[in-house]
Order: sequence, then structure tokens, then C-alpha cells
Amino acid sequence: MIKELTIAALLHDIGKIRIPKDILYKSDNLKFNEIELIENHTRLGYQLIKSMGLPEKIAEVSYNHHERLDGQGYPRKLTKDSLSLYTQIVSIVNAYDILSAKEKNSAKETVGIMISEAQKAYSLDLLYRFINIVFKQDKDFVKQKFQAFIN
Repeated sequence: MIKELTIAALLHDIGKIRIPKDILYKSDNLKFNEIELIENHTRLGYQLIKSMGLPEKIAEVSYNHHERLDGQGYPRKLTKDSLSLYTQIVSIVNAYDILSAKEKNSAKETVGIMISEAQKAYSLDLLYRFINIVFKQDKDFVKQKFQAFIN
């Protein structure tokens, strides 16, 4: 399981290699057709991973890592019942990466944003476990952030 999850996590964005760099790294606002092209990286990644002969459960992580539990993600508007454990884990780590590294939020700001979206986007249990790992030395912070869900 760890090996499969690791491979899925490492390959989840592989479809981006098929997106033109001038669009993928564009700093200005994207046009509608450019957004569609970037969002297509999930399908392209799925196809690439399948062409490598890797298992469906690894390929589906690439396809589904931008889906949300409430069905408001992309590309297929899947809900919690259709999302594998691997997909849910990679989605949390991917969101953390985007919000902290690419959006330049502090780790604590990132966690705050993710918790505010938790019930719509992520498994609360998995998010709690992830944050416990990230803030291993700061258990009080984790307890404080999740206090609203505990009560």
C-alpha cells in the first residue's frame, strides 16, 4: 500500500508535461480555454500512467486529485463515495503544497485555509492526521484548530 501510494503521489501531476509551458507557468490571468487545458492535466496524467502499465488505483489518483468530497472539484465532479483513500490522501498533500509553496502562505495560514474547506473538500479524519504529522511538535496548535469540529 505504501509503495502504491508513493508512486501515485509522485506521478499525480505527470499530465502537466503535456501542457504548454507558456500556459502552465503563465503569471497573468488565464483565459477560459487555458484553464480548461490546464485542468485537462488530470485526464492526460491518467492516460500516461495507464500507458505505463501501472494499476488503475494509481492512475485514478492522477485523474481525481482535484475532486472534492462535495462534488465541486474537477474534472468529473465526483463525490466522497467515488474517491479512493489514495486520492483523498494525495488531494490533501497536493492542496497543502499549492497553498503553502505556490501561494506563499505560512504553514499555519495554509492549515487554516484547509480546515475552513475541510467538510466540503477533504476527509476531516485524514486532514487531522496530516496536520498532526506536519505539526508534530505543536500539538496545541492542532487541537486549537480542530476544536470547532471536536465540540
